[in-house]
Amino acid sequence: MAAAADASMGAFVPSLAALEYFVALVDPVHVRMFVCAARPADLKLAASLGQAVEAAANPALTVEFIAVARDLSVPKGLIADNRVTAAPEMIVYWMGSEIGRLHPAPGAVVEEDLAAFVHLSRTRIAQEMLLDNDFFKHTYHQDLLDLDCKRCHGPARGGRPARSSRS
Repeated sequence: MAAAADASMGAFVPSLAALEYFVALVDPVHVRMFVCAARPADLKLAASLGQAVEAAANPALTVEFIAVARDLSVPKGLIADNRVTAAPEMIVYWMGSEIGRLHPAPGAVVEEDLAAFVHLSRTRIAQEMLLDNDFFKHTYHQDLLDLDCKRCHGPARGGRPARSSRS
């Protein structure tokens, strides 16, 4: 795929920040990316993402590529089932549920966009689930520094509740 996209993809190096994020993922993230195989820009985005995921070598992060026609007429079933509106389109799943979609622009640093999107989505979902102890008991969330997690980690982020001193 990389060779078909662009000869320069052979020397592609994924973003270090995105790669570090992908390596650290604990909960499963799956990406279904619909690309138009007739457009080299789409193939280049897909190749960039594929190489970043491969470099991360984290089984918690998987990606699936689906080639579509320019007019989204083929494959009809997959396009209809996934409600695809444009290509390229990335559907992102976290722990088996869709958390959102990205439409990367040609030339985008797709791996950085995906890492930022997953991080922000996980933080938003975790913030909504703050009162659900079972969610946090079974979901890794120590990397979500933006999360106001005083309820489960005490007054300081990531710390333990402060002990009160009685006089």
